[in-house]
Amino acid sequence: MSNILTEVLDNINNKTVNKMQFEMENEKVVFNLNPSEDDLSEIAFEGVLSFFYVDSERDHHAINEQNDNEKIKSIQYYRDGIGEFMSINPKAVEEALREEQPIGNLVSIPNFALEMRESSIFIEAEKIVIDGQSYIV
Repeated sequence: MSNILTEVLDNINNKTVNKMQFEMENEKVVFNLNPSEDDLSEIAFEGVLSFFYVDSERDHHAINEQNDNEKIKSIQYYRDGIGEFMSINPKAVEEALREEQPIGNLVSIPNFALEMRESSIFIEAEKIVIDGQSYIV
């Protein structure tokens, strides 16, 4: 499966993102693409456990607006994950320690990497859907 998915993803480059949606209540991240470029119109990540947006030049409050009409340079799938990413909310850790509660799973292992013009998005997902074709990873 991973060879087929890798081949499909290798053909997705320089696609313009019309809209990027983070639907965390549905565990989903969706990229609506410019339909005039070819038949590909949507890439959706489902079963999203975590995502990391990396770009020191942008205001983190304006991710959706800033990425509209941006190009996806490449999408890569890593069967064993890219590596461990950790996100720490200092207040949550402090509260958990104070109440002697488990801190929880702070470590994520993203299995997809998207390279945009000046940014990267790392996503830990169980499935990717490309124009209706599902790939369970």
